[in-house]
Formats: sequence, C-alpha cells, structure tokens
Amino acid sequence: MPSQLISESQPVHYSKPDPITGEEKPDVPASPPGPEPRLRTILKTDEQKKAGSDGTVEQTPAPPLIREAKPRYRDNPPPHYPILARKRNYQGTVILEVFIDKNGRVADMKIFSSSGYTTLDKAARTTVEDWLFEPGMEGENKIEMWVKIPIRFQLK
Repeated sequence: MPSQLISESQPVHYSKPDPITGEEKPDVPASPPGPEPRLRTILKTDEQKKAGSDGTVEQTPAPPLIREAKPRYRDNPPPHYPILARKRNYQGTVILEVFIDKNGRVADMKIFSSSGYTTLDKAARTTVEDWLFEPGMEGENKIEMWVKIPIRFQLK
C-alpha cells in the first residue's frame, strides 16, 4: 500500500474487501494514529469578535476628551484680604467647589474645605462668585461642571 500524507483537518478512510464479493468498500472513518484529538476552546479578543466576515475590524471611536473648566486669572481680581483677618494674623487656604455653566460663569458654589476662619472663607466666596472661567469642554462642546478652586490667604 502506498504511503499517504495524513492531514489532521481531513478524516482518513480505510477500505477493506467485502468477504463475499471481494470488492473493497469504505469502512468507518478512523483517526490517525497517535493521541486522540481534543476539543479546543478559542478565546477571541474584543477586536476579533468585532471582525466582519471579510476580516475587517470595526473600530469604535475613542470617547471625546474632557477639559476641565479653569479660572481666567488674568481677567479676575485677586481676593481681598479682610482687615480684621490681617490684624489677627489669620492665614489659610479655602477650597471652593464651584459649578461653572457653559458660558464660563459661576452658577453655584460651596466650601469644600474651610480655612478655619469664617472671614477668610467669606472673602473667598465673595471674590470667586464674580470670576470668569474658561468653560469645561467635551470634545468641541462646552459643558457644565464642578471644579475645585483653592484660594490662599497668606500674610507677607
């Protein structure tokens, strides 16, 4: 019998002669010699799952970048240091949480972290409520957002 190249992807059929007629007839497919084939689990990556039948990969666009609103420091006045706070040597940092609208104006504000002195906290709020901001951006669109603004009171 001539040697045959056995491929794993195609079943091999062996023939045996019929005992009565002598004709060769196909037998049940036999596995090639060696270990029995095992089932393989193929895990696909997200890119492979999205691949079409033509092999092209559908790419999802990246989410638009978000740019945080920021104060226009050159256009905004510095906070006024209260006279009573100066006399008493009050110093500290107030962190304000400020909601900026799409036009760059303060729409809402609250104290995130106090300086420890009511007069300094009030001076910070009074100053920042009239500030102008560069509005937040999502891609090319202006958006409303909360930002934290530190106001430092320090005597020199």
